[in-house]
Amino acid sequence: MTSDTPLGCVLFVSPGVDIASPFSGQGTRFHHLSAGLAGANWRVVTLVPNDVAGDLIPWADATYTYVQSENPFHTDVTPSYLTTLAAIMDDHDIDVIHLSRGVFGASAIAARRESDASVVYAAQNVEAEHQGDFDDTAPVDSRDTGPRTAAAI
Repeated sequence: MTSDTPLGCVLFVSPGVDIASPFSGQGTRFHHLSAGLAGANWRVVTLVPNDVAGDLIPWADATYTYVQSENPFHTDVTPSYLTTLAAIMDDHDIDVIHLSRGVFGASAIAARRESDASVVYAAQNVEAEHQGDFDDTAPVDSRDTGPRTAAAI
């Protein structure tokens, strides 16, 4: 292995512009971890909502976008997120998927693609991730079709 051979490939799924211009703890963590891994000879691929795509991440080898749901807690059942994630898995040999939401979709797509990628969940404010347990704002069709949509992709 030469020094030019990447050590691996990490996909960072950022829920917003935070990875490029951090303003939260999560963004700071994603920003510094992704830049540090890129500097340590890892390939970095990012997946961000399309409304923040203009904030480029200079150390990323590739940046993909998806159309985010009106409620960002519904990432896992957003068709654009799931299909874009599947395309990334087809285009790149991903070793690690690092994210803070959309963990079900990432796990399902990785399994469906028979990928060995590890899914790393950045837990922060975990009670917000389970809002559906006490505040059911997801439309009925999203609650029912989310798992089936991921399995079909």
